[in-house]
Amino acid sequence: MKRLFEDTRPEAEELLLEGYRAMPPWKKLEMVWALNRRAKNLSLMGIRARFPGITEEEAKLRLAENWLTPDELRRWYDWDPSADG
Repeated sequence: MKRLFEDTRPEAEELLLEGYRAMPPWKKLEMVWALNRRAKNLSLMGIRARFPGITEEEAKLRLAENWLTPDELRRWYDWDPSADG
């Protein structure tokens, strides 16, 4: 089997993969949701650092800017990031 992690000993990698294989699907989804929440929170921290003093609503709009096109932001949220800095 091809190794997934070049910086991890093969025995440790196999233990990790065995654990994932034995894990119920709901637990895997729970882990993915937790990672997504952490990624979202880190993104929001970066946004707040770049735009101090913005409202919670604007922070969420700027977060949406990571995934949506400017046209989608204007159409769905009536927000133009280029006009609002």
